Amino acid sequence: MKVTKINPLNPEKEKLKEAASILKKGGVLIFPTDTVYGIGTSYKNEAGLKKIFALKQRPEIKPLAILVESKKMALGIVESNKKIEKEVEKVWPGAVTLLLKAKIPLSPFLRDSSSKVGLRVPDYPLLLKLLKISGPLAATSANISGQPADCQIETIEKKILKGADLIIDGGKTSGKESSVWDFTGEPAKLIRGEILFVCTGNSCRSPMAAGLMKKMLEEKGNKNIRVDSAGFLFSARGATKEAIEVMKGEGIDLLNHRSKLATPFLVKNFDLILVMGEIHKERILKMFHQAAERVFVLDIPDPIGKPLTFYEQTLKTIKEKIKEIVLPKIV
Repeated sequence: MKVTKINPLNPEKEKLKEAASILKKGGVLIFPTDTVYGIGTSYKNEAGLKKIFALKQRPEIKPLAILVESKKMALGIVESNKKIEKEVEKVWPGAVTLLLKAKIPLSPFLRDSSSKVGLRVPDYPLLLKLLKISGPLAATSANISGQPADCQIETIEKKILKGADLIIDGGKTSGKESSVWDFTGEPAKLIRGEILFVCTGNSCRSPMAAGLMKKMLEEKGNKNIRVDSAGFLFSARGATKEAIEVMKGEGIDLLNHRSKLATPFLVKNFDLILVMGEIHKERILKMFHQAAERVFVLDIPDPIGKPLTFYEQTLKTIKEKIKEIVLPKIV
């Protein structure tokens, strides 16, 4: 088990050549990425692929993703169309994995029975330069399957560390795993990621919607999507008493809810943004125009200051809109 420190922003050439040489000889590497620490091998190395599955105790029905150094290289592996090409231009390089249909033969460890494969172009100088030398890598997070991913070498399971032929230490990573979108059907579906509900004050509509969404995901056993809410007026305010009351009937507790502000920094981290009205969409796009294709309007009237019966109707409308607009966009 050899550990080499490499500057993630300005990686040393000789160290990258050593890592690439190990990969070309069939080795397995642990390395930092723009998300979490990964473990990988050449995507054509069947023995290396088997080793990674064994080290992670990963079910063979969960294929590894492929990391590539360019959009062009990625599109050489999968079927494409204008919609996919547009998405690729928008999200890569970056922390988004796209599930697409393979058009070349790939190991069963890299695709499912319908030839669906996960691809990503990372936004990380160290890894991009390594990929340019080594070629595509089959990769996944360097953790036991089902356990939290690691953002530093020190917390990676010893068994996994010992199984690697080389460990690249690039310091601490962001710790946030890539979002995963399935583009093999229509509409595209969010497999892993984050959803944000937004209203004016974050005291009634958006926390009600977020609470319902969380409950629906829990009932489906979906642990891969995180849900939050925000607004534009206040921070650290509680939910309205009517919102708290009406959500009790759904078995959802809003007593501990505290409002938060929808800032550009917050908004940019979400994969789907559901707003209550057009005015909220306008404000979101004014602060972060890149979110244009991620924002959807639910069109929910504001119940603030209205009687409990209005809140009950609001709850009913939110349920309908989630089923109509949100659920078709997620697994």
